[in-house]
Amino acid sequence: VRLSTYSAVNLAPLRKSTVVDNWVRMRVLSTVLLLSAAGVQATEYDTDADNATCFLLKDHKAGAGQYDFTYNLPSKPFPSLTQCYKNNQGACCVSAHDAYIESMYAETLSSTCLRQFNNLEQYYCLGCNPDQGKWVVGNKYTYETDTGGNAVTDASGNPVWNFDMRICKSFMNYLYMPDDPEYNYDKCGLLRDGVGYLPTSQYVNASQFINAIKPPYFEHVNWVEVNDITDVNGEEFGDDATCYVPDPTGSSTPEGDYECCFSGATATTPSTFVALSAFTALLTSLWLR
Repeated sequence: VRLSTYSAVNLAPLRKSTVVDNWVRMRVLSTVLLLSAAGVQATEYDTDADNATCFLLKDHKAGAGQYDFTYNLPSKPFPSLTQCYKNNQGACCVSAHDAYIESMYAETLSSTCLRQFNNLEQYYCLGCNPDQGKWVVGNKYTYETDTGGNAVTDASGNPVWNFDMRICKSFMNYLYMPDDPEYNYDKCGLLRDGVGYLPTSQYVNASQFINAIKPPYFEHVNWVEVNDITDVNGEEFGDDATCYVPDPTGSSTPEGDYECCFSGATATTPSTFVALSAFTALLTSLWLR
């Protein structure tokens, strides 16, 4: 967060106990907070890659068929997201999707542990991540079809989705490492159908974990693990390593070190609310000196 120069205003002369001076102090603080909010910086999300579109933001503009969908680009959500708030500058979902993700996440952890695992939160927020289109193999969201080419549907009449998506090995290691107490969830345990269990009693590695526990709306995704840690010679990638989106036609070879994959990295800086909360605490501490 880049603090406004107004944060350096000398507030000492306002340290009086009268009601009027208290009101003045509150007006000054309000002004400082509003001005400093303009200093909160956000990073643009990447829509340059092929098919940087959103699975959940689909409609029927492409044709008359029931399952002929157009997939739209990420956009700034309004109302803002609360569970997947890190995508509030650009998201592949809207408020209703976010509410469902929040409810499903709450069914996975006890209430006291909901904010303990940032990587798991980002995993569950895949549906809102604005870069998800870069990770779909073949750059296409597909569903199952019968021998006649008709969509196979579930009990609700929705197509049974079945597509491949790349996920980074580095992210998998942060999602679940059975031998590391920081990444095995055993200190909290997980819930399945309301019943608690220790993950290390169920999953021996990260591959088992991500195939047993999938993000909301992506229950039918097939994970394709991408090694973004070492190259073909076993050497670790440097800090300047880049990813590329494979050309589905095979007509070109994009530049990069490894295929773009789900990394869980956020597309925005922390929310304005979080930034201003921290700044408010700072002002308060200075005020009371």
